[in-house]
Amino acid sequence: MDIRTQKTRALIANTFLSLLKEKPIDRISVAELTSQAHINRSTFYRHYTDIYNLRDTITTEFSDEIVAHFEEHLSEMENGEYRGWITELLDYVSANKEVIILTNKNAADPTLVNQLRATFIDKIFHYQNIKVTRFSRIIATDYCVSGTLSLVYDWITGKLNVSEGQLVEDIDKFIGDVQK
Repeated sequence: MDIRTQKTRALIANTFLSLLKEKPIDRISVAELTSQAHINRSTFYRHYTDIYNLRDTITTEFSDEIVAHFEEHLSEMENGEYRGWITELLDYVSANKEVIILTNKNAADPTLVNQLRATFIDKIFHYQNIKVTRFSRIIATDYCVSGTLSLVYDWITGKLNVSEGQLVEDIDKFIGDVQK
């Protein structure tokens, strides 16, 4: 992707996030977004089909980044070492918490969280060569992934008032206990 395309997409995304601070996604129009971004509607449509496609693209790109960090730590996690990945996850979501909160705000379906949950479970099963017939392992993995994502989301939205270090320690212990 060339630099102009990157800049245009960043402008559109930033304008979209700015509008999401003011109103729910179903009240944002392409006309309003393009007017605030000072671009033509055709420029928007060159990159996205509609506002929801823009939101989905933002969440997919964000999800891909988190998954890339996750994959870097799979071999550590295989050995029961979760702290490295948990710390990296918390650092990344903390630095990008506005994107997470805004793209999931007022969503009947928390797109990003569900996308991450499904992807993490798939990656873990594939990496550990878990057969879908091992029901207890499926439940344990889903429980760990869902619980971790829920705790992280509550932490970045301020519903969980603990330090990052304490959260890393608690999630690490939680996953370790469940995986035994």
